[in-house]
Amino acid sequence: MKRLAVSLSLVCACAFPSNVRAVTYYVAATGGSDANSCAVAQTVGTPKATIRAGILCLAATDRLEIRTGTYTEGGFGNTASGYPIPAGTSTSTRTVITNYNGESVTYNTIFDATEGINLADSGRNYIEISNMTLTHNAAMDAHGAIFFGVAGQTGIKLSGLTVPTGEFGGSCIAADGSNHIFADLTLTGCGTVGGQQEHGIYF
Repeated sequence: MKRLAVSLSLVCACAFPSNVRAVTYYVAATGGSDANSCAVAQTVGTPKATIRAGILCLAATDRLEIRTGTYTEGGFGNTASGYPIPAGTSTSTRTVITNYNGESVTYNTIFDATEGINLADSGRNYIEISNMTLTHNAAMDAHGAIFFGVAGQTGIKLSGLTVPTGEFGGSCIAADGSNHIFADLTLTGCGTVGGQQEHGIYF
């Protein structure tokens, strides 16, 4: 009986391994290449070149760290964009899109769909977008910078974001749901087209 107890103990230890550690991927406008595999892009010296390509590497709770530069790209975030950010699992294990080591990052969105960063999918929760400037490379329209307007969404964190004057026609941030965090935001460039949705944050 003692041998049986030891055997069962070992089986249980193998059946319930500890959580896999989140992975960090890197993007760099200078020196990066989207031809680099996701495995290679886990090293800061061999990053992807675009934010969108980096996002396709992510799984839940992973990090994407972006190096200095201006990234002129189409939208991302939800399924419709083709570049969905995977949901995190809790407030302490968010999926994170942020800058690398305090470097200056500008996401200069091309509106090929709607908002530049659109997280409006049911269940797309616990995501952090932080420490970058959001601009618009084309004529302003009624769209805004970030949108997550699905009832029931939870745990989105937006921090250290700047929207300069005269960038977006709609609200800088349009949101729904609960338990979100907004911190250190500078939102001056929204609601300037025909008086449409002149809000920094529309909730």
